[in-house]
Amino acid sequence: MSTWNRNIKTLQKTATNLNHLYATNDLKSTLTKTLLSPHITYFSHTYPLPQTKVEQINNIISMYIAGPNNPTLPVSTLSQPRKNGGYATADIPLIAQLNYIKILTPHTRMRLLNEKLPYHLNQLEYNIGLQISNIFQFLKLNNTPHAAQPSPYYKQIIKILEQYKITKDEIIRGKTKAILLIIKTPKTLTTTQLETSLRITTPNYTWINHPIFPNYLKTFNYKIVKCILPVEAKFKQNIPSLNPL
Repeated sequence: MSTWNRNIKTLQKTATNLNHLYATNDLKSTLTKTLLSPHITYFSHTYPLPQTKVEQINNIISMYIAGPNNPTLPVSTLSQPRKNGGYATADIPLIAQLNYIKILTPHTRMRLLNEKLPYHLNQLEYNIGLQISNIFQFLKLNNTPHAAQPSPYYKQIIKILEQYKITKDEIIRGKTKAILLIIKTPKTLTTTQLETSLRITTPNYTWINHPIFPNYLKTFNYKIVKCILPVEAKFKQNIPSLNPL
């Protein structure tokens, strides 16, 4: 828990340093993926993110996107694709959870090919091999011992699979970005909507009005991302003098 507290504190500090006056929401959304997300997702390959920290991380991102003195929007809204009304902001807790189950990709591939599992995958098979066989409809390895009660480390993997209804094909591809897109994209609901090519979006978010920014702001955003300007650069308005003398 102390590791997560330290990482979240670093995330908060980085978000504060990146909160520039001229930074648009599109730029901030990009920075959540490139500079903010690694503070949390790097450790998520080894340590599952505690559920108690999810809301704390989401609050940091919501306040960072909104900026000072502006109303905040939930990450469930901000992380929607732009075509669905969001800013495609990084859903850091969700990315952390999906990174945590990446160990399933080699395990699933080897199970499909009936190959011998290496030691680290044997540990996974011992703990949750029976549950994975039921979820993905594999033949059970009856000649391999299995734990009656898997450890909490491996229980978290099963919980994530069931929570987001991740399929075997998605696990085999091993692409976190593809699974994120599937989870975030609203599903088509009825046959009538299929015939009329209409898609009903989930009521978990509201539409966001994306403003059109002038070119000087786009240029500023580009230069910040490319590190052309110092992050502490200050700008003054070029107001012509009204004094005729």
